[in-house]
Amino acid sequence: MIRKGFVCSLVALVCLLAGFRAVSGAASAEELKRKGWILSMKMHKDPSVLKKARGLFIEAQKLNPNDASLDYYIGYTYFKQGEFALIHEQDKEKARTFYEKALEWAEKGIKKDPESIECRFGRAACLARILDTEYAGKSMIRNLFSLGGIMPKLRRVEGDIEFVLSHTKDTPPELRESYDYAYLATVIKASLDWFYPGILGGSKEKALDKLQAAHSRHPGDPLPYYTMARLYFEIEKDYPKAKECCQKVINWEKPYYFFDYYAFYRPHCEKILKAIQQKTADLR
Repeated sequence: MIRKGFVCSLVALVCLLAGFRAVSGAASAEELKRKGWILSMKMHKDPSVLKKARGLFIEAQKLNPNDASLDYYIGYTYFKQGEFALIHEQDKEKARTFYEKALEWAEKGIKKDPESIECRFGRAACLARILDTEYAGKSMIRNLFSLGGIMPKLRRVEGDIEFVLSHTKDTPPELRESYDYAYLATVIKASLDWFYPGILGGSKEKALDKLQAAHSRHPGDPLPYYTMARLYFEIEKDYPKAKECCQKVINWEKPYYFFDYYAFYRPHCEKILKAIQQKTADLR
């Protein structure tokens, strides 16, 4: 009886310790995720932190492999590397490689959790950027001949954006260390409406309405004006309006997503202004 009681107690102790390690591991995974996110917010000072943040997310995933959000965060670091390649290096091929890698991780997360708002948003953002690198800046006639490649991606983006908005649009944006996915999804949809007018009901007018709605939702962030600057410059060739939007972005005070602002929005607007000045000088 004593031996049997001792064995039962030992088994109970082992189970208790195993449960403690599981809880401790989950907590450690959350802490690693948080540290990785905070580190990634320093990318405007040093882009190499994205690789370090990715290492933390990967370590967290080893402790909690079923957390689909970690797939999103790993993909996020690749996506931001793509942004650096596209905006700072103007290397579309390199950028697309990063976006496709980010897309792979978003897809992995969706397989784990089809209802993951983060992963569905991540897939939409990646596909939209891949469309940017493949077709943006080309004439509509050239793009019409590429509809076979454009339409499947656009439909997938539309489906993911509708999913994200249906789950988040009625939730007020929270002041926290993460993204407002309803806000960002609206801007993505606006960009696609403007880039591909007449396809899936898109138009410049609808895009402007969506960008205004996004600004109303998050008035402290300049992303809608940055998006308008890009679209006026790249699509409309309306340099006065592009210049006006760029100046608003550059003069913005206390941007909400400061890391994206200093890493991408402001430097890209500065590049657009220089390009406009050069084009204006060439016309003289």
